[in-house]
Amino acid sequence: MAKSEPKIIRSEDIDPRHNWSRPLGAPGRTAVDFEERVNFQRLHKYRLGRARQALSRSGLGALLCFDNNNIRYLTSTTIGEWSRDKICRYALLTGSDDPHLWDFGSAAAHHRLYQPLLPHAHYHAGMLGLRGTVPPDAGLM
Repeated sequence: MAKSEPKIIRSEDIDPRHNWSRPLGAPGRTAVDFEERVNFQRLHKYRLGRARQALSRSGLGALLCFDNNNIRYLTSTTIGEWSRDKICRYALLTGSDDPHLWDFGSAAAHHRLYQPLLPHAHYHAGMLGLRGTVPPDAGLM
């Protein structure tokens, strides 16, 4: 595997871009064509920039996340509440590359189709056994 160039954390990647002299806005979640409400690409870059900054300051080489909230923060993906506390999804953030996500095969395929914020090759099908509900002799782990 070719060594990737380190990702540079720029100040604009972790800037929330809020005018602190004004009240906090409440623009709503629904997209409209007449104003920018939620810029999901900017939100993703902001979260990833903050995570990379914390990783670089920690002295660790990588973060391996199993918590759905942390996975969503790093990858901007989710598959629903039913997956909580099953340790069936995980994400890896290294200091020099975009996060990698291991998810159910159908979810990984869905992310490749509909979530363009990470490279397609970073969505992997994986199975950890759903906390023992899938026996090892099933051959999935």
